Amino acid sequence: MSEKLMRRSLLLGACLLCLLLVPASVLARQFDVVKLEKSVVRVITNNGTGTGFVINKDGYVLTNHHVIEGASRFVVMSSYLAQPVEAEVVFFDRQIDVALLRTRGLNLPPVTLTTVTPEKSDQVFAFGFPGLADYGSWEEIEGIALDVTITDGVLSRIFDQPWAGNSTVITILQHNAQINPGNSGGPLFDLCGRVIGINTQQGVGGQGIFWASHIKEAMGLLKQKNIRFKVTSKPCKEVTPAAPPPPPAPAPKVIVPPQSRYTPWLVALSILVATAALLLALRKPRERIVEVTKRYASGITRRITGARKDTQSEGGATVRAGAGGKSQGKKAGRTGLLLSGFTSGGKPIRVEITDQQLAGLGFSLGRHPNLVDFVIADDSLSRRHLRISGGHGRYYVEDLNSSNGVLINGKPAKPFARVEIVPGDRLTLGDVEIDVSRI
Repeated sequence: MSEKLMRRSLLLGACLLCLLLVPASVLARQFDVVKLEKSVVRVITNNGTGTGFVINKDGYVLTNHHVIEGASRFVVMSSYLAQPVEAEVVFFDRQIDVALLRTRGLNLPPVTLTTVTPEKSDQVFAFGFPGLADYGSWEEIEGIALDVTITDGVLSRIFDQPWAGNSTVITILQHNAQINPGNSGGPLFDLCGRVIGINTQQGVGGQGIFWASHIKEAMGLLKQKNIRFKVTSKPCKEVTPAAPPPPPAPAPKVIVPPQSRYTPWLVALSILVATAALLLALRKPRERIVEVTKRYASGITRRITGARKDTQSEGGATVRAGAGGKSQGKKAGRTGLLLSGFTSGGKPIRVEITDQQLAGLGFSLGRHPNLVDFVIADDSLSRRHLRISGGHGRYYVEDLNSSNGVLINGKPAKPFARVEIVPGDRLTLGDVEIDVSRI
């Protein structure tokens, strides 16, 4: 072999050696998607759907309070579970919007929480089950997504403030990792795969503004209740690979055995094989648990609904990312109800509700932007005041146990009792009067 060829071979060998060493440090900090998504579950209730994550080996699952609020039946589902698993509520806190569920035989790995407060521009990852990702409508239950959706972004802001309508000040993380209705209660991970927050709300239109409560808020409750969880206080810093060594000095002329001529190429081939193996390892077989979902869906007391459409609100209120609403389904005709009236302060109210929106769980009105389909900014209304359901000529009103009640043509409606209404009726919600007519 000539001296020139010998130098090239040695230089190539040094470069390949650097390639072998650098990935080792990077992979040590690689974000392990397959490992983390096993800990994230879809929370389904008889009122809607959200996201949760496993915090210990005893089958405890953290989620948002508004995901389970008002519901009486709870299950968790995942592509890593052979069948849905029943759950029960252990405790909840409305002020910080956190709830803890307990399951039996969940057998999924727990996540690790962290006490470290992240910094602006830190990379974050949101895991969850946005209802809009379901294939088809909820009438076609085969389309329900059991495979976790993952989005990434950066931490934009950290501030202390209560959730809308509450009084307890908490630490809120603002980020731009896309979340949608159905993501509520899902984990927000840092680059090291530790949970730093619980995704809870999105800004109007989701223009890159999304909010999660700092996980320390939930950890305080878990400690009070003596619930075990994995936690770390180590900071998450990316490993910066060391600079490659300088090219080696020219080697003396030697006689190279024939088999040594192929060593650099064998090293390169090994790298390619290792890379291919890694890519294959990161691919998870996607299985659709259609038959299980169909079988279990028949046991849920009310039709499960999918992702809430963009909530109509008065004055640009916040839209929650949470616990379900109406599915997109097929396009419906312009039939339904028109509600019109005025608040006690004289502000006009006008909302058109189509028959499609009224199907299933119906269309809710109230004062809290995170809990209803249409917000009426009047203090005489409860946070969740009224639900209207039905469609195709038959419509019903249901008082959601409101503080000031619901009157139908001057007659009080009993809480949670469905009362039929017709166009021309007048509804009184606290100090607000609303006329009902057809679209």
